[in-house]
Amino acid sequence: MSALKIFIGDLTHYYDNVANDTMPLSAAFIGSYIRSKLGNKVEVELFRYPEDLIRQINNNPPDVLMLSNYVWNESLSLRMIYHAKKLNRSILTVMGGPNLHLDVDRFEGFMRSNPDLDICVMGEGEIPSADIISKYIESKNNIDIFKQNNIQSTSFIRTNGEFYYGLYDNSSRDNIIRDLNDIPSPWLNGSLDRFFDGNLAPIIETTRGCPFKCLFCVQGTDHYRNVRRFSHKRIQKEIVYIAKRMKKHSKNVGYLRIADSNFGMFKQDVEISKTIKHVKNKYGWPKFIDATTGKNKKDSILETVGNLEGSLVMYNSVQSLDPIVLENVKRKNISYEVMRQVQIDAAEMGVKTLTETILSLPGETFKSHKEGIYQLMRMGIKQFTNYQCMLLKGSEMETNESRKTFSFNTYFRVLPRSFGVYSDER
Repeated sequence: MSALKIFIGDLTHYYDNVANDTMPLSAAFIGSYIRSKLGNKVEVELFRYPEDLIRQINNNPPDVLMLSNYVWNESLSLRMIYHAKKLNRSILTVMGGPNLHLDVDRFEGFMRSNPDLDICVMGEGEIPSADIISKYIESKNNIDIFKQNNIQSTSFIRTNGEFYYGLYDNSSRDNIIRDLNDIPSPWLNGSLDRFFDGNLAPIIETTRGCPFKCLFCVQGTDHYRNVRRFSHKRIQKEIVYIAKRMKKHSKNVGYLRIADSNFGMFKQDVEISKTIKHVKNKYGWPKFIDATTGKNKKDSILETVGNLEGSLVMYNSVQSLDPIVLENVKRKNISYEVMRQVQIDAAEMGVKTLTETILSLPGETFKSHKEGIYQLMRMGIKQFTNYQCMLLKGSEMETNESRKTFSFNTYFRVLPRSFGVYSDER
């Protein structure tokens, strides 16, 4: 029997330029894990650009199409799924990612309104994705037979019209990988080599999960509470591997993105920053680091940022300084005195700092927001970024309960650069 052909895409819009200009790490993790479990039973190909995927679907269609679902690419992924099914109804279509409703009734509505989508993966994707492929092979590539299975952390509409919801809830951790090193490195196994194209930047993940409970964040749910780490030795090898290839193939891309939620907050991060500094001195890359630094353990964060000698900005993200708002969104900032001292210490070290706030969080008023800005200015903070509050699917703030509690009045908007024309379709 020939190998099951799987296309895995973490797609970005590409119109005047690349909307999300990082390499498809999440898709590569899924692909590497599936290959590690099923070996020569599968053949995996990764995609970042829509036109490349369309061309391959047309010329050499897959048995399975798996696409990511983020707030910036949901419509794009659904359009690719529609295109694949239009050409061949027997292609199994799979979608997974953080941009999925927590409310079961709304999740069912999403599935029923997108009949070309066969199955959704909820939570972390490696284990459920491998289970899907294994069950599909057992079902001899028959979608109707496949949908008779129960697969944890997935959701789909059975052939008889029944909605299946795979026992997933916010606090379930049965579908997460305890030891992240069980996922083969897609950098070190060459899965991402072809994406060193001079346009995309590399992105690494050193930890997964977040200890905080912010209402507005997908990782604020209990599912992501357990923080796990890739080994330091593995991360070192990945950074060196990436730097060598960047120097050879992507000299004009100067930055490295780190996907962690709280980089710098953990002891291992200090050592990683030393590795990056060494690599930068040897290979002249990366010139800049794009990472979200944590809000606690400021000594560790200052040391991490200081080691990178201006390549990384230290984030003093507060989102709000109003106590009522912070209580509403389940967030606790460090004290005013500590934050002010951090600014003094950072200035003495020559470390750049930036703070972030979110407009229109529940309970925030124009007056309280303005007072928060004044407080930040009095601390000595010179650079601000204000974000509009978004109700992200997968976050607790987007649920029916939160919408009712806070009486949200919501509107849709087009995200910057998240649009395009592909094969004459807008």
